[in-house]
Order: sequence, then structure tokens, then C-alpha cells
Amino acid sequence: MTGVWRIVLSTALTILAGCSGSTRVVMPTSAGVATPHPDLSVFVDTVYYRVAGSTADELRVQMDRSRPGNFDAHTEWYVSWSYPYSEAEGSCTTGPVTISVNITFTLPQWNTPANASEDLVDRWNAYLAALQVHEDGHKGIGIEAANEILQAMNALPAYRFCEELKQAADAAGERVLSEYRQREAIYDQTTNHGATQGARFP
Repeated sequence: MTGVWRIVLSTALTILAGCSGSTRVVMPTSAGVATPHPDLSVFVDTVYYRVAGSTADELRVQMDRSRPGNFDAHTEWYVSWSYPYSEAEGSCTTGPVTISVNITFTLPQWNTPANASEDLVDRWNAYLAALQVHEDGHKGIGIEAANEILQAMNALPAYRFCEELKQAADAAGERVLSEYRQREAIYDQTTNHGATQGARFP
């Protein structure tokens, strides 16, 4: 039996005054500091969209035009799991549970021109570092969700029928993901979509 839950999370990074955002309500326990369970596989990828310019205003315009969506960056993560059925003496249990979380960051990339000022380069680098801190918070939430799903799957008792086991596993996964959707929401609200972490440019 193989089960897959997928959740796509946009990091709502409010950069300009007047940008709209959702009203959100819950806080992650340890944004950006999650430690994967030893049995959890974590895969991280980063993709970039290019921006150009030699002034802060030019870079701002380029990001607004080139970014995929309404914000300067976003993080996608999804958790997948699989386990074999083990049937014996009228009961059904899970075999070894396999859990993985795939995380993809999307970030801006600036090919610095020769005429860019040192101050602009420093501001850009500080902005990117703060942006990564915010995105790492979303990554941490994804890892925490995967950790908890792994624990929930391993704690499932034996069921009489394997269909009952499947339903219980799906329900456990959905309960965890529902909680972590809320944690995503409060994280963006509490950080003002990264602004309180320094992710503002210019």
C-alpha cells in the first residue's frame, strides 16, 4: 500500500507597502530548526528566476515582473509515505514505514553588473540571507510535519481488515497536515511574511 499527501505552500513575502495578505493564525514550534527523524528522507532543491539591474529600483521592478506569483520567493514541500500491509491471523498491520519530504525553494538570482555599487551588493546579499532564513522556516515546518506523520504511522495499531488500516493511516496523515497548514499560516503572519526577519528590498 502506498499513500501520498501533497501540500504546496507559497511563502507570502510582503515586500511593498500596500501588498495584500491573508489573515492567518498559528505559530510553528521551531521554524527553521527542525531536525529530521533518522528514518526520514529529506530532499531539497533550489530553483532561481533571473533579475537584472544596477540600481535598487531596477532590481525591484525586475523582481516584480519576473517572480513566479505575487511574492519574491516561495517554498513548496510535500510529504509522501509508503508501507506494506502485513496480514497474519486475522489482523492487518503496517510493515516498515517509508517517509520522505521534498522541498523546493524558488528564489531570485542577480548577476551583478560591473557598475553595481558596493552598497547595493551588500544590501542585496543581506536581503537574500534574510529571505533564506524565512524560507528555511517553511522548510522546518515541512520537516516537522513529516516527522509527526512518521510517528503517527508507526504508532498505528493492528486492524482486523487492511482497508480499515488504510483509512486510519489516511486520517492520521490528514490530521497532521491540517495542523501544519495552520502553523504555516501563523508563521507568515507572525513574521509579516519575512519582513520582521529582514526580508525587505529595497
